[in-house]
Amino acid sequence: MAGHNSPHPTMESFQKINTSYEQYYATLKEKGIHSHKETEKGFWLSSVSTEVFDLFRTIGLEQFNHFADLGSGDGKVALIASLFTKSTGIEFDDELVQRSNQIKEEIGANNLRFIKGDFLEEDLSAYDILFVYPDNPLVRLEQKLLKEFRDDLIVCGGIYPPERLVKKRVVQINNAVFGIYRRGWLSGYFTGRRWKA
Repeated sequence: MAGHNSPHPTMESFQKINTSYEQYYATLKEKGIHSHKETEKGFWLSSVSTEVFDLFRTIGLEQFNHFADLGSGDGKVALIASLFTKSTGIEFDDELVQRSNQIKEEIGANNLRFIKGDFLEEDLSAYDILFVYPDNPLVRLEQKLLKEFRDDLIVCGGIYPPERLVKKRVVQINNAVFGIYRRGWLSGYFTGRRWKA
């Protein structure tokens, strides 16, 4: 679709990202720091690289023009997404944004950016697929999406599913469950996207 997309991301590119994060987490562990923390806006918990990569291959992320990770933490999900398409990570925590940009520079990724901010304050209409790993109900995000977003939302985990969006698909990678949602007829908009089998 868009010129930003990379239809066939290589395992070598993925392993480069995965290795950078493994080294980062090992450094944290040596300092007695865990790869999760509470931030001013929510709780950050690192994602499993292989599950994220397999998810994006399964759904055919390369068919989308611009991906955004809402509450992108240390940037891992957004970096992996950048192997497939243009990618943005939005994160409020200064330390996590700095770490994201450091790893981005180490990797030499040029298909993504990190925004320091609250995703509830950002214009989300520029993206056509969003990712969120919620640590609380999505009421405020759903209200925002119903006003300005017309495409697909990936929700990691099943604890806080959207209540006003239509579930289009569920993808399970190992023990991780990802729900894919979209505005439906009742919320005023629906289109079908042909998902990659």
